[in-house]
Amino acid sequence: MSSQCKKALGDKGVSVTSLEALAVQVDYFNATDDEIGNRSSNSFFNNGDFHNLNAQGYGNAFVPVDRAGENRLSKVVLRSGYFLKSNTDRQTILVHELLHIYTNKDDQGLRNLLGLDQSDSEPSPQITEWLAKDCPKNK
Repeated sequence: MSSQCKKALGDKGVSVTSLEALAVQVDYFNATDDEIGNRSSNSFFNNGDFHNLNAQGYGNAFVPVDRAGENRLSKVVLRSGYFLKSNTDRQTILVHELLHIYTNKDDQGLRNLLGLDQSDSEPSPQITEWLAKDCPKNK
């Protein structure tokens, strides 16, 4: 992660050192493995979500939430699109997902924290793009 991104995240109250430590503590699930991807989120995380981990609509990766829908679990599910990305793009996606765990915020909450433009209807790609563009200062 660039020094510009580290500073931008630090200015938002995100400890990059803690984020880096979190990266090695999180459990990662490869949803392209049929034995994992064809099982429900609930079967792994007991969260009441009965969609398969490889079900459409979750993007390249996602962080499951608890049964109450209030807390992000320290788990990252990596879907097929993730593995089709470049190494740089995969790192960006992982930082995005780790930010969800670190802040316990959904995409909208994370977008608010980062001070990104609220007019975009899709906060998740907006967050990933901001990270990929080296966390530029907001206008």
